[in-house]
Amino acid sequence: MKSKQHQMMGALGLLVSIGATVATPSVRAADSTETAADARLDALEKHWANLQAEMAEMRAALQALQAATAGSQPQAAVAGAAVEQRLNAVEAYAQTLNTQLTEVKTTVDTQEQTLTASSEARSRALALSSYGTFVAGKHAGENSTLSAESFEIVLSGQPHDRIGFFSELEFERAANIGGPRGGEALLEQAYVDFSIIDALALRAGVVLVPFGNVVTDHYAPLRDTITKPLSSFAIAPSSWSDNGLGVVGDTDLSKQWHLNYEAYLVTGLGADIRAAGLRNARQGFGSDNNGDKAVVAHVGFNYLDNLTLGLAAYRGAYDDAGQLAMTGFGLDFSWTLADLKLTGELMRMDAERAVAADTRYWGGYVRSSYDVSQVLPENLRGKSFPDARLALVYEYDYVDIGNLDPAVEVSRREWRHTLGFKYEPTRSWIFKFNYETSRAANLPVVNGDDHAWLTSIGYVF
Repeated sequence: MKSKQHQMMGALGLLVSIGATVATPSVRAADSTETAADARLDALEKHWANLQAEMAEMRAALQALQAATAGSQPQAAVAGAAVEQRLNAVEAYAQTLNTQLTEVKTTVDTQEQTLTASSEARSRALALSSYGTFVAGKHAGENSTLSAESFEIVLSGQPHDRIGFFSELEFERAANIGGPRGGEALLEQAYVDFSIIDALALRAGVVLVPFGNVVTDHYAPLRDTITKPLSSFAIAPSSWSDNGLGVVGDTDLSKQWHLNYEAYLVTGLGADIRAAGLRNARQGFGSDNNGDKAVVAHVGFNYLDNLTLGLAAYRGAYDDAGQLAMTGFGLDFSWTLADLKLTGELMRMDAERAVAADTRYWGGYVRSSYDVSQVLPENLRGKSFPDARLALVYEYDYVDIGNLDPAVEVSRREWRHTLGFKYEPTRSWIFKFNYETSRAANLPVVNGDDHAWLTSIGYVF
């Protein structure tokens, strides 16, 4: 069963797992032993062929002896002695061959035990990976900034065929935690899976809430744009982690279609909903402002690895009394057609209110990426960088927040255009350049009226 843990690692794609190489020396030794054993077995097969030829000659000699016995006793005695001598030699040779075969069998058995132990060691070894981003930017009316935005450590393992774990720890803005220079450490994911059947596993721990295009947008270096979509700030909170218990799984529906799913019981969002979005409604780990628990689920359909469609739903009480519900629905997709890749999401959250109309959060984005790697000069691809990729990127974002303040009843709307490129000389180093321009109607949501130049360098190891 492919759990979400494997999907995440698949999304990272580039993470080089230490666990995958930890047993390499012993595996190579086992491979060498296997090669030597094969060579010895080949030689023994040739010896067996010679032995069979010897036996055939012996049968012919015995037949000749029988024919000679009828005519001359001296001739029979001489022939019998010769045959006996040959038989003694063959028996000695067969004994030697049997000894060699026993030795080879012992070697093969030892080699098989070594390979089994190596395989178990690899499967149970920890896999350590890391990714991060550095961003330089300039917004209108502000000073330019240099920011080591994040450094992430990913740790995973498979201590048992049916048990696995995955964790992700973020150090943001490379500064002292809680000090005057800011910065924070955040446990974004830390869960354990227990496989019940191939298509079903029980998951418990800190999970990324599967609402929106999480796999595509969560890992900053792999995202085609530098800045997260506006919907990640205003609707589905950026890095939305929560304590959760649920089920995950995937299965083939046909030769072309594949299904994956996640469904959790989580703490859910709290009452601190704002005009700028739901980011502050995320609650602290181990606390809940009411007795109600939220339910969130995501179902994904994949067609030949070229098309992905996702559906998400969320519902849970958010107020302190546990009487007012927040309900959300989402649609996400990713479609690759030759050199063109389209990605996007559309989502909505509605928060009930005791008086007045429900507060509404909705929006989404569409992103296009077009591969133009063929224009790269030879020194930026070729033999040095055979997998180099250059893509032109465009993204359109839109968010709308309405009916938050009963006294004002004014919607906040904002949209943004992003144009740029993404260059990957290898799968572990990524350079991006973006120009962003945003506009707001009535009141701003994230940036308001703004334009910015951004450059980033990302790595994934």
